Amino acid sequence: MAIRFMMRFLAVLGLALGVLVATPLTTPSQAASKASPITIGYVAPETGALSAGSTNSQDGAEAFIKAINKQGGYRGHPLQLINEDDMSGPTGADAAVNLLISKGVFAIISNSDFFFTDDRPVEQAGIPVFGGVTDGPEYGEQPFTNMFDIRGDVDPNNEGLQVQSVPFFKSVGVKNVAGLALGISASSIRTVVDFKTALQDQGLQMGYENLTVPYGPFDPTADVLQMKTTGVDGMVCSCGTSTFVDFLTTMRAEGLTNIKSLSWDPPDTSIFDNSTDTAAVKGSYFLTPQPPLTNPQSLLLEKRLHAVEPSYKVGAPPSYTTFEAYLAMTFVYEGLQLTGSANPTQAEFIKHMQTLKNWTDNGLLPGPIGLNHFGTADSRYCSWFTKVEGTKFVYLNNGKTFCATVPSNL
Repeated sequence: MAIRFMMRFLAVLGLALGVLVATPLTTPSQAASKASPITIGYVAPETGALSAGSTNSQDGAEAFIKAINKQGGYRGHPLQLINEDDMSGPTGADAAVNLLISKGVFAIISNSDFFFTDDRPVEQAGIPVFGGVTDGPEYGEQPFTNMFDIRGDVDPNNEGLQVQSVPFFKSVGVKNVAGLALGISASSIRTVVDFKTALQDQGLQMGYENLTVPYGPFDPTADVLQMKTTGVDGMVCSCGTSTFVDFLTTMRAEGLTNIKSLSWDPPDTSIFDNSTDTAAVKGSYFLTPQPPLTNPQSLLLEKRLHAVEPSYKVGAPPSYTTFEAYLAMTFVYEGLQLTGSANPTQAEFIKHMQTLKNWTDNGLLPGPIGLNHFGTADSRYCSWFTKVEGTKFVYLNNGKTFCATVPSNL
């Protein structure tokens, strides 16, 4: 769908002594302000079981949009966000996406775990999508060249590579890791399996693994006792924060307080709202996709969030979903700029987005990524890591990232 662009200079035609005189009735800035908006759809669970993790996450996208519109938008086109609720389920996601398609949005940002239910109609409509592989296997698979992972192109067979966690574990002295994955999630299982290979490549081992961890509340005592028997000194959980807390609570009850435990679920400050959870996560570690607040781009994000929502707590990192929404909007804007057109089509946008390489978003990303190698992953992965100290997530390695190259056998 082409973005309609209209800029007209009206003139009054007068003849005096044979001279044609044209007088603009609007200034360029006034004309630009009348350009049609570029609409961006946003899908997230605003209600239902998963809504707690996405409360007000659209503020991230709105923060970037407000700042850009204040500067005149994209070549005079104001950016506009249209929110739709997936209601924490596939039926809601289907309704939300179809509504956005019917409204003719230029692009879609997905913060929905169920977007995979509508990948085909969006692809057929030629709408570019920005999201992450956590919602399904379609990223990196044909024919979904319209879908972009905001962490860079991925190999659909190795979507959840976490090789950067190996140098992290080495830095805290871990040699033997317990790997835990959710049994209902193929990507969770594959991530732990591949991580085992990455550990072995660097001389570490996975002495215990459970690839069938239940989704939801359960008693992890049997796993914890096995961890004690196998003598692991590290643990990684490819699971949600609540499951991670369940493991930590049981580990403390069984006296396993010296195991260095890492969650691949991003940090969430709401965990400190409960004193029991706060005690459980004390000294644990989180893979952290957001740069520290000393980073200039993080400070800019904080300022922009506060402009959208004055109640935003300055000095506290935003939720990951809020950060992800902001990050996705930077991708959309970058794609618009890459076209070099005042009136880009979606096809032009997708074509130019596929040329993006070595992009760090001015330091907002942990390492350079590319969207120019569809179906294959970047060879190097980086992340920040934080440790829970009191009620804060403290960055390790002086705020620098841990990075690792993907082993040749992955």
